[in-house]
Amino acid sequence: MADNGVPPSGGSGLPWSRDLGESRQFAGILLVMLTLFLPPAFLIPMLDVTEIERSEAEKIPPQAGSPGGEAATGGDLGASPARSKT
Repeated sequence: MADNGVPPSGGSGLPWSRDLGESRQFAGILLVMLTLFLPPAFLIPMLDVTEIERSEAEKIPPQAGSPGGEAATGGDLGASPARSKT
């Protein structure tokens, strides 16, 4: 008998055809992912977050470095090229 490229199992064997095993694997992975992501997606918007007062939020923390501030500001790195050191 001539080989026409169709497997003897009766399935088409094409890459885009559905396989029962692959469909079950996809459904299992989808179920696990939905179980992991949907509960937090509904719970996180319900969390009550306290609002920080503006005066507290605007406080600047102390800078690390020498008392003169050279280490904290980067020294002369931000100097403009128009200013010469002569």
